[in-house]
Amino acid sequence: MKMRRNAGLVIREDPSGGPLPIHAVPGLYPELVRELPIGVVLLLLEDPSDAETFKIVDANRAAAEITRSDSQSLLGKRLADFPMLLKTQIPGQLLATLRAGHARDLGEVSYRDDHGREGIYSVRAFSLSNNCLGVAFEDVTDRKHMERILRDSEERLRLLIEDVQEYAIFQLDPDGNVVSWNAGAQRLKGYDSTEIIGKHFSVFYPQEDLSNDKPREILARAAQFGQTQDEGWRIRKDGSRFWANVVVTALRDPKGNLLGFAKLTRDVTEKREEAEALTKANELLELRVAQRTAVLTRVNWRCARKSRNVNA
Repeated sequence: MKMRRNAGLVIREDPSGGPLPIHAVPGLYPELVRELPIGVVLLLLEDPSDAETFKIVDANRAAAEITRSDSQSLLGKRLADFPMLLKTQIPGQLLATLRAGHARDLGEVSYRDDHGREGIYSVRAFSLSNNCLGVAFEDVTDRKHMERILRDSEERLRLLIEDVQEYAIFQLDPDGNVVSWNAGAQRLKGYDSTEIIGKHFSVFYPQEDLSNDKPREILARAAQFGQTQDEGWRIRKDGSRFWANVVVTALRDPKGNLLGFAKLTRDVTEKREEAEALTKANELLELRVAQRTAVLTRVNWRCARKSRNVNA
């Protein structure tokens, strides 16, 4: 039987080129376990009534790397040799797994070794025959740390958005139904969260926009281009209108699937009125200038005519 190495594993080949005989397949498993990226140890329980007598009889490369040791130094050690581990629930859980006779997920365990190195480990145990137990574990410290940072960041962002009073910031599902509502949205539009969540956002649009299917068009543009902006009249709960500046952003998962939309709305009614007032003032000023210019032109023309008559 030939042997070849593929991605670190020694693969036995049948010289005939056919599939391996069934009796040769089990020989591959020790090599597979040895190269796994997660730590795997084989424990033998010497005293069935004492979890501290679980002894390491085999360990793969990843187990040595995770524990910052080498496989040979791990062999022969018992749980009693790991006093910090004895303070966790792991010994009792290992004994219960062996007695139950099936695999168990032991969850995530915080553990500080004898050198003060602290980490979080995901542990799963497998009951084997002859008082043996397989234990697979993975160091998830960095992942849990990043998850905590992300969770804290999301929580800070959530609190910030909820407390913003100047802007209505809320989310829609892919169909346009409201799924979140901040304090600014309540102040601007008049609905509290219990009244509006679950309703379609088209309730904020006047009838003329509904007749033109404007809400659907806005979501379609955001879905197509990623973001769209719009200005126009919007309706409050009490029926009053305000002029709104709106930004709608499509929210997608890493695969590009549409999750919904984020919508930011500002009340710019005063700015619009100021702009209209300024425009009217400029128009009035231009009209007055034109009128005075016309008057001066007529006066100058009359003066020039009189002057010509006198000289004649």
